[in-house]
Amino acid sequence: ELGLLPQPKRHAVEAELVTHLDLTLNELTSTDDLLPFTKLTGLILDNNAICEVTQFPSCPNLNTLWINKNLIRDLEGMLDALDGKCPSLQYFSFLGNPACPSSLCGAAKTEYERYRIYTIYRLGPQLKFLDASPVTAEEHNAARNSGRLMRVARPKPVEKVPAAAIPRNYYAGEENRAGQSASYISRAGAAYKGKFSEGNRFIRDKEL
Repeated sequence: ELGLLPQPKRHAVEAELVTHLDLTLNELTSTDDLLPFTKLTGLILDNNAICEVTQFPSCPNLNTLWINKNLIRDLEGMLDALDGKCPSLQYFSFLGNPACPSSLCGAAKTEYERYRIYTIYRLGPQLKFLDASPVTAEEHNAARNSGRLMRVARPKPVEKVPAAAIPRNYYAGEENRAGQSASYISRAGAAYKGKFSEGNRFIRDKEL
């Protein structure tokens, strides 16, 4: 299993002779070491551990790119890396990645359709096949007319408030309730007491 490809400088000449590269079932975590492979027409990167695609070789003749079943969460970043690098790309498959909202990960049909239109828009009108199905003329038309609007904005994760930052006097403690009935409770300085308090269900009449 490969975690890294051979050093690019040492094998630059050999890399320029490679037209097909199948790196399925390895342990690659990025595509950075592929930069010398500029003559590729087919590249398969299925079943690796690629987390992101920030660099990609300029491959004017690349026809097929499969990058299924990896760990890529940033679709936009990957499409940016591919932008202008693969003008001949016709077959692209991205299934099994967290950034691919397919039925394999329980995504809604409409979400996957938006993903397809946006990806077709970004990769270009020459694309013929995306994931597991051909690209239709209707999809190409939709990508041309509204593809730029199909980008899905994902909300930023909500930061958790540390427990230490939560005021400890949210409810009045025993030391602040001296002389008060057991039904007394305070929140943010406001007090509520009396016979209609929920706590009075557990107090006898003579204690009111």
